[in-house]
Amino acid sequence: MRRLLRHWMIAGLVVALLAGACSDGGGQDAGAGGRPTDAPAPATPGDTAPVTPGSSTPQPPQVSTIAATGGAGSGSDTNLTVLLSEGDGRVRETPPAVGPEVVVELDDAAIGAVLERLPPWDGADAGATTFNRPAESLPPPRTGRTVDQPFPAGTDVAAPVVDPGPLEVLRVQPEGDVGIAPFVSITFNQPMVPLATVGQLDALDVPVEMTPPLPGRWQWIGTRTLRFEHDPEIFDRLPMATGYTVEVPAGTRSLSGAELAETVRFEFETPAPSLVRLIPEHDSLELQPVFLATFDQRVEPSEVLGAVTLVAGGEERAIRLATTAEIEDDEDVKYYVEQALEGTWVAFGPVSPLEPDSAIRITVGPNVPSAEGPNTSVESSTTEARTYGPLRVVDSNCARWPCWPDEPLRAWFNNPLDAATLVADEFSITPEIPGATMYISGPTVRGTVYKVVIPATVGDVFGQVMGEPETVEFEIEEASPLIWSPGGHFVTLDPFSEKQTIPVIVRHWEQLRVRLYAVDPSDYGSYERFEDFGRQFLYANNPTLVDAPWPLTAEETVDTGIRDSTPTEVRLDLSSVLKGEHGHVVVTVEGVGRPAGTSQVHTSRSRVVAWVQDTHIGVDFVTDGTNLAVWTTDLRSGDPLADVEIRIGSWNLSLISHANGIALASTSSVDVRTAVASLGDDQALIPLHFQKSAPEDRVIWYTSDDRGMYRPGETLYLKGWVRNLDWSGDGDLEFLPSGTLI
Repeated sequence: MRRLLRHWMIAGLVVALLAGACSDGGGQDAGAGGRPTDAPAPATPGDTAPVTPGSSTPQPPQVSTIAATGGAGSGSDTNLTVLLSEGDGRVRETPPAVGPEVVVELDDAAIGAVLERLPPWDGADAGATTFNRPAESLPPPRTGRTVDQPFPAGTDVAAPVVDPGPLEVLRVQPEGDVGIAPFVSITFNQPMVPLATVGQLDALDVPVEMTPPLPGRWQWIGTRTLRFEHDPEIFDRLPMATGYTVEVPAGTRSLSGAELAETVRFEFETPAPSLVRLIPEHDSLELQPVFLATFDQRVEPSEVLGAVTLVAGGEERAIRLATTAEIEDDEDVKYYVEQALEGTWVAFGPVSPLEPDSAIRITVGPNVPSAEGPNTSVESSTTEARTYGPLRVVDSNCARWPCWPDEPLRAWFNNPLDAATLVADEFSITPEIPGATMYISGPTVRGTVYKVVIPATVGDVFGQVMGEPETVEFEIEEASPLIWSPGGHFVTLDPFSEKQTIPVIVRHWEQLRVRLYAVDPSDYGSYERFEDFGRQFLYANNPTLVDAPWPLTAEETVDTGIRDSTPTEVRLDLSSVLKGEHGHVVVTVEGVGRPAGTSQVHTSRSRVVAWVQDTHIGVDFVTDGTNLAVWTTDLRSGDPLADVEIRIGSWNLSLISHANGIALASTSSVDVRTAVASLGDDQALIPLHFQKSAPEDRVIWYTSDDRGMYRPGETLYLKGWVRNLDWSGDGDLEFLPSGTLI
């Protein structure tokens, strides 16, 4: 009881000390504001600035003061209230340091005197309750149990006796006829080997017998699965054309001692050789052709010949393996030999030349042997071909499908032609087509039958000639309505043109509806999506043009003056949008009303969508997938342009051209769709696509003519240069020998 009273007495003293600390006057009476009644009031913002001791000049306020108030009658709901006011800036003397309080330990008599002043104890313990735990409290942990057992167990401790049951093979693979066998695997229901390193497991005996035996390795995958892999230096799979038998003998024991009651035996078989391709198989073969047969597995060419028969002109002909020179001289055979896997092809041909115009039948199989296994093929494959016959015309495009005016006239021969025997002046066309060429392309007229006489001197690559002239007839039918942009879907205006116009070629349409949309290079992505989607209706007989994703800037209906099927150039004025300045515009053109002079109402070739730009900046790109070179020039003079900013697509890359017009950069992406070149208010958009590839030499050129469009019979003048770009070497431009055919 005395100890409890001592604790209560100490608590009372602490409360008393706290109460004294909260008073501001060291025990003096406090007024309603919690300040001693005789203490000066705190300074307010309106008070005169105090004078610093030792100085007659008032000092401005510099700091804020904090007054603590509290206690009964303070008007506050808390025991401590903080009031802020402007400081008076007075420099006060530093109060003396407060030393530690002198603590005097009370003796029992003093403690008893304090306790006697306390009211009597009323038995507060009667209302005591147990500890109120929260509902989410965890239950107390249960007492653990210490097991006195060494780990790991010593060698003198016997393993527990466990009955594993009978040993069984759970699954095996492959089984039956399989297309390919990458490995053989067997899985048991019990551990067969201990946990050990791969090297230790390889030293154990394998409880499996496989017939035929193969070079390779049995390997434990875990403790229950055994897998066989063939020697990868020979095959990366089990050999083809082979039947396999795998046995796990009875009495095989697991790691726990269980035995396999009966022998487990399974079989599987890989396929015999199968023909993948036999070429050539056309009707214009040489008299001593080279044939190429490729298979789905390795074969021995000399043994395959015994399973191949060649019949020409109804008689079986002797065959032999083709020489390396013969394979190299035949482009088709050489190409497919390079594509085939090593050892899977056979090239052969007749021992003696065949007769011209002979039907050929080649049969491969049955009993084609494999170089991988003993099984031979059961089925056979037959291919038919023919040696070249007398040169003749076999077909024409107007005989295959309707020909329209202005479309080229084409004729097909049974044999490849010798270009040296084709002399344009020796061909005749009735009625005459002005400006027709060897391609026989010119302004043909509907309802007309053109007769083309092929001269007797036309020859083929086999040294044959026609012998007699042959006439081929071409009937021209009614042309369909047409609106066509010669510049395609992306057009740059001629920098020397006085008017901002683009041409469209029109047939049958008397009126055109032209819509213009002002755009800038940032809109090109939406233009590509619009154009791609537009092809779904451009090539469908749907007269409705989809809505463009940009605000319509101008729209007008243009009278073409066309009344028939004659193709006519119509110039479309873009100045209402471009206003004679640099800029970009999307143009859509479609026919209005019913086409004139034709029974056809509408076709897919009666609409045009094009992006048009007015710029004086010319931009060329050269890239090898690693480095990028940009060359900027003035389209009016060809002079290099300096200080042109080139922004490359999604690379977040900006280049500046030097005085020579060239800017260089290293590329880090191959998915680039556009670039924008800027010089002042002139912006040139360049659609492009970079694709990373191995450097290869290629021929590049630049040519220009004297006027761009010619009348029949006029002479065309070209000038320019052609060079070989040495990508695989040092990147130099090399001259090509005179007379080189590109």
